[in-house]
Amino acid sequence: MAVLQYSSSVKIDHTFRDWQGFDQFKNRVQSMDHIGHGTYTSYAIGNATQLFQAEARQNSVKIAILMTDGVDHPRNPNLQNVATHAKEYGIFLFCLGPPHISSDLSAVASLPSSQFVHSLRDTNLTRNLLHEVLKVTKESCPRPKPCTCEKGERGKDGAPGRRGDRGQDGSPGEKGVQGPQGLKGETGISGEKGKPGFKGHKGSNG
Repeated sequence: MAVLQYSSSVKIDHTFRDWQGFDQFKNRVQSMDHIGHGTYTSYAIGNATQLFQAEARQNSVKIAILMTDGVDHPRNPNLQNVATHAKEYGIFLFCLGPPHISSDLSAVASLPSSQFVHSLRDTNLTRNLLHEVLKVTKESCPRPKPCTCEKGERGKDGAPGRRGDRGQDGSPGEKGVQGPQGLKGETGISGEKGKPGFKGHKGSNG
């Protein structure tokens, strides 16, 4: 990403080749000093086009976001001619400005205006703009060509894998239902004769 600010002159605060990550880019933007003076939008678009021509890859998707207060200096060169040159080079041009100049921005931005012209008073500007930018990149990024190669022969089977580790013991199963009553068993053999018992007490007289 690159960023430049413009007035009666243009200052490029960050070029494409300066890119070292988003945090560094964000710090560069936050440290920008306001130029002031008049608004020469044609200078901004012209310099942005030159920056794309000098540093951007030929097949890359080129997107420029122009933010303006809409009050161009009377000596500002023909804006539509500069914007047309940028779009002919393949730059998708988004324009952000006050709502009362939407029609003017529509003559500068890419088409359709509903996608490329946004109001600075839109409470969802960041989300809506990001949505449209991603839409452009998705539709315009070069897609890899499908492979037309012949299918190769199947390779040899690999060596068998090692035996896996024993799994963990499962949880105990539920208690089964009670089984039917068993058959009556056979009569057992007689036991041994018992020992003599103790002598009983003497009975009472008759």
